[in-house]
Amino acid sequence: MAKTVAFTNAKPPSNLHSHRTTSQTHTVSFLNLNNLSFVSCALTLRHKNKQPNWSKPSLVRSKSGLGLGLGPVDPLEMAAGAWNRTALLVIDMQRDFIENQGPMLVKGGKEIVPNVIKAVEVARQRGILIVWVVREHDPLGRDVELFRRHLYATGEVGPTSKGSPGAELVDGLEIREGDYKLVKTRFSAFFATHLHSVLQGAGINNLVITGVQTPNCIRQTVYDAVALDYQPVTVVVDATAAATPDIHLGSRNPNATRMDQLQSLTSRDSGADNLVCLDDVQFKTQKVAYVSVKHKHKQPNWAKPPLLRSKSGLGLGPVEPLEMAAQGWNGTALLKDFIEGPIAVKGGKEIVPNVIKAVQVARERGILIVWVVRENDPLGRDVELFRRHYYAGGQVGPASKGSPGAELVEGLVIREGDYKLVKTRFSAFFATHLHSLLQGAGINNLVITGVQTPNCVRQTVFDAVALDYQPVTVIVDATAAATPEIHLANVFDMKNIGVATPTLQEWIDFKA
Repeated sequence: MAKTVAFTNAKPPSNLHSHRTTSQTHTVSFLNLNNLSFVSCALTLRHKNKQPNWSKPSLVRSKSGLGLGLGPVDPLEMAAGAWNRTALLVIDMQRDFIENQGPMLVKGGKEIVPNVIKAVEVARQRGILIVWVVREHDPLGRDVELFRRHLYATGEVGPTSKGSPGAELVDGLEIREGDYKLVKTRFSAFFATHLHSVLQGAGINNLVITGVQTPNCIRQTVYDAVALDYQPVTVVVDATAAATPDIHLGSRNPNATRMDQLQSLTSRDSGADNLVCLDDVQFKTQKVAYVSVKHKHKQPNWAKPPLLRSKSGLGLGPVEPLEMAAQGWNGTALLKDFIEGPIAVKGGKEIVPNVIKAVQVARERGILIVWVVRENDPLGRDVELFRRHYYAGGQVGPASKGSPGAELVEGLVIREGDYKLVKTRFSAFFATHLHSLLQGAGINNLVITGVQTPNCVRQTVFDAVALDYQPVTVIVDATAAATPEIHLANVFDMKNIGVATPTLQEWIDFKA
């Protein structure tokens, strides 16, 4: 039987609740394609994410409050001075993703081609480094994720095979002298590539991102960039695309405001906070240039689990979710600070009983339990830049090592035979030894619980898929986000890459 491991994620304490403010500053960039500036504008988002007044751009200051930002700077002035420290990433704008009617087609990709062309044109004019991030796979599919390898079987020319027409850039985009071409084989442009060293060597710390597709390669690249402390990180919303506008915007609410839609793409504390529209360089309020969201993301019918096939057509084929789920278990720990404190996940407290039960069942089945926790330096020196203000002025920051908030919530206990893994970024795999640990133990199946779905859970899942763990299972009622809508939207995206998503009871009931 294939070996399985379980992860559990954790969050901050009630004694830190007083540090939570009623508003939170997000750097939201809106760029005009007609006058692209790669700028950012500070926006204070209160309880109801209101449309900003773009007619008077506010000043930008690092949220950390530790002198790590640029200080008060006019956004346009900041952009002009930062061009030599900025790189434009153009991701996967290749024929197999944009034009060819194949399994990799991103339906919204063709519409953004003119905007990407314009973005590249303006970047060239301003001396911004252009990095062309592309997929060029071995024709036999030996360097492709496991869930896509069937596309290269029986002598077929698989998607973006090296030297094939489908691997070429679409018309209007060309790599020129002075640009940089980076080949990747997984979602993130940083995953197992030398992109970080290239950017660091060029003195780049500001990133602007265009291309396809938003829930996969764009998002993974953005989160890795934030984890690597690039600042600012900007996503040009109308020069990026997904299969549908609602997936792209991350909203299932047709009545949501533009800022509501953008905010639902990630959680409020993701740090991926520069979301730009190429029609907004003048910082004027404009309507969203997208069709109305008609698709309502419904709660899955768990009474009769459907067969799993990725909607992109890139999945493993029809697979019974429980058959996959029973083979793997991986848990992310629930810390007090993530359940009760300033970075608390609102839906976290509700799932605690299910996580406790999942751990109990895992022990009964002899499944390795990995407790993935944050234990940050009390001075915040190992924390993402956008969170360092929590550790300033002698405050006890979230999940500080040795603090009550870094403890597991009541009912969860690390026992002999379990494994505790400390991380300082979103993914449990990022700059940790988790992969070598699991490989050494012969583990290839993962089951994931904990918080929160759009950040640590999702990043861990995508990295697990990129590392060819199979199957990867997320227990949907033992994971949580700030709202059910955000949780389900991210579950939807994970299902689209072949991840099994049973309820806890389904996972318990299945007998391997």
